[in-house]
Amino acid sequence: MLGGDRLKFLRIYHNLTQKYMAECLGCSTRWIKGIERCEVIPTEKMYNDWLNCCYGLLKPREEKKTSKKATTSKITRLNK
Repeated sequence: MLGGDRLKFLRIYHNLTQKYMAECLGCSTRWIKGIERCEVIPTEKMYNDWLNCCYGLLKPREEKKTSKKATTSKITRLNK
């Protein structure tokens, strides 16, 4: 398994931002920074996803967008 410094090198070599990497992996940029600083050890799945993202095999995950009306109705129900 490559260390955080090597994973960072791979990400930069492929011109990927931390934000893009986080979107592909479904995590925060803070978590990406932690891996690159060797403060966090990724799981095997996250490690494989990192490599797949670097080589273009994994694209950013689609987030489900909620409508403003749906969010407002949830807030209204909670306040009652």
